[in-house]
Amino acid sequence: MVATTRPKIEAGRHPLIKNLSSPESRYRMTVAIPSPSGERLVPASVRGQIVHVSCPDWCVVDHAAADEHHLEDVSHLGKQLSMTAPVGLTGSEDVLVAHVSQWPFSGETHPYLALDATGCGEFSELTKVQALAFADQLVAHAAQLRALAASITD
Repeated sequence: MVATTRPKIEAGRHPLIKNLSSPESRYRMTVAIPSPSGERLVPASVRGQIVHVSCPDWCVVDHAAADEHHLEDVSHLGKQLSMTAPVGLTGSEDVLVAHVSQWPFSGETHPYLALDATGCGEFSELTKVQALAFADQLVAHAAQLRALAASITD
């Protein structure tokens, strides 16, 4: 797991935030963020102030509902998927928990695949190349698992 320290953004020191020193700033922050194709401009709440941020189409977070303390706490999360694996005789556990994630205001400008392989809550951050390589390994592992299962006699 990669631990990342997210720096606190001070008023007037972040290039994307403007008008913080104006008299109106106590009521509104203006965030100048371009919205690339495949993204939309959405409201986000930061310390009770509404800012508009570019949000990728894959993001499922309601940014206006989550009142973040700092702009760098605004993150994008995709739909989570997992696989249920049998544990013991009657139990089960979610494994291979994954979602796309991005922290655009804390230096993590590129999205990555957050992967919790064991379901323990510890996520690895995989680049696209790493995630595709892992998916290829899963396909190969599934083929070997299928061959093992086929070798069991009834």
